Amino acid sequence: MKLATLDTYWGQRLAVVLGDYLVDLSAGHAARLHQDQGEPRARAAARAAREMPSDVHALLESGPDALARAAALAAWLEAVSADDPERLASFRWPVGQLPFAPAVPRPSKIWCVGANYREHKREMAARSGTAPPPDRLRGFLKPPSALIGPFDPIVLPPESQHVDHEIELGVVIGRRGRRIAEEAAMDHVAGYVVFNDVSSRDVPVLDQGRMDRGKGFDTFAVMGPWLVTKDEVPDPHHLALGLRVNGELRQDGNTSDMVFGIEPQIAWLSAAMTLEPGDVLTTGTPSGVSPIAVGDVLEGWVERVGHHRNAVVAEPNADRIDPGRYGVPRAAPAR
Repeated sequence: MKLATLDTYWGQRLAVVLGDYLVDLSAGHAARLHQDQGEPRARAAARAAREMPSDVHALLESGPDALARAAALAAWLEAVSADDPERLASFRWPVGQLPFAPAVPRPSKIWCVGANYREHKREMAARSGTAPPPDRLRGFLKPPSALIGPFDPIVLPPESQHVDHEIELGVVIGRRGRRIAEEAAMDHVAGYVVFNDVSSRDVPVLDQGRMDRGKGFDTFAVMGPWLVTKDEVPDPHHLALGLRVNGELRQDGNTSDMVFGIEPQIAWLSAAMTLEPGDVLTTGTPSGVSPIAVGDVLEGWVERVGHHRNAVVAEPNADRIDPGRYGVPRAAPAR
């Protein structure tokens, strides 16, 4: 099952992806109650609001049974959509008609694992002229305020002169847990998202090596287009992923190149902090990380999970901001 969060005039709505269409889950449940079980419309709508959340966080917090009910409803909606799509006309939209929000819009935390692809580590060593980073888990918290949807623009701040792309497989937590054993880790996974960990390289240098601010600018966390439940991804450790800039292939990797798989990442992180439903763990990026600039178009993907397409734009009124006060001064114009 693929679950997308849509931005609509009446707020964010949770929809299931059915081929080339998106169907509002809560409205679909009301239609099923009304059309199949004969409940009056108003009563069916009220019951559906209680039983089928219109928010992915509420759905995940309701536990695995809620996901199972959503999957059963999705199967009914798919059958109706194939047989008589007019029955769903008021809450069924072609993909692309409504804008996508981040697949999980309000995670309590986003944890990004760093230096977790073997080839990327060798590339880092070659660029720096030092030994590759040691094989150990590491990472940082990225603020949820950085999140944007899969087709929203990435805004380059004037405080940074070097911003990179980093395409990653994101893991969405579906069950609360602390000190989760490796062998139980996948029981806490709801599914997967495509994630771009957009990163300033020069701002952390100003911040004595701390990455928080350089990783946390608004729009520096691209997520979506949907949450793919784990039953649709039999082996998350063998997925192709990559990213193009203006059509040129920059990153071309496979999750099989990860040093640490998803299970040890979850066990390690949950030893320190409680993982909540809707939390997102991004698992590292393959080699090919490179700078982006205003005017670029980024296209990133993870096999079986989805894709992004983001234009890179300048911050509005950037010429009125003094980047040297809080960041790296803009280079002097060429003479």
